[in-house]
Amino acid sequence: MVPRVADTAKALYKIYFVLTVICIFAFLLSGMPLFDALCIGFGTAGTGFAIRNSGMADYSMFSQFLITIFMILFGINFNVLFIFTKKKVERSFFLRRSQNLSFNYPLLNFIHRFLII
Repeated sequence: MVPRVADTAKALYKIYFVLTVICIFAFLLSGMPLFDALCIGFGTAGTGFAIRNSGMADYSMFSQFLITIFMILFGINFNVLFIFTKKKVERSFFLRRSQNLSFNYPLLNFIHRFLII
């Protein structure tokens, strides 16, 4: 990532902070109360926490979709997200220009094919 450990930590915390803030604002825009958006937003980053006994069933389908998307984003290694923010995707992921990302990573290939079907 970067040569100094302190700079790497700052970059990773910045990504974590930005994702968390975007998550909380997305929950607010979906109609969730502020307290619920804060608690679920912070919980999404760690475990997908819900503050009600029924979990996310009390919230709209859009809120449930949002928590799924953000849980996937938080589940991705932050080093990968750092590479995406620095726009070094081609250099770090592609082995050759003729190969694509789905060919190199079987999980992304599976997700790609699952979403197309």
